Amino acid sequence: PGRMYLPAYKKLGIRMDVASRTCEDSGTVTSPLVPWGLCGVFFTGALGVGTLEYLPYAFLCYLTPIVAIAYAITGKFIWKEKNK
Repeated sequence: PGRMYLPAYKKLGIRMDVASRTCEDSGTVTSPLVPWGLCGVFFTGALGVGTLEYLPYAFLCYLTPIVAIAYAITGKFIWKEKNK
């Protein structure tokens, strides 16, 4: 799914490692919060608790996308191709 954004990143001149980081910040990290997803099922089985029960302790899962959005709004840590 992240590949569909690559043309937009290229058009804006943003480096591809920023695109990779954004995919990681929004997709992989939030995966444990989806109860029917692979991570959610594994965590529920391994911990013996439901997704909503461990949600308050999984602060990285919902804080990382917020930080990524803040980076996008402020432009901080969004490197352009010419800055290599």
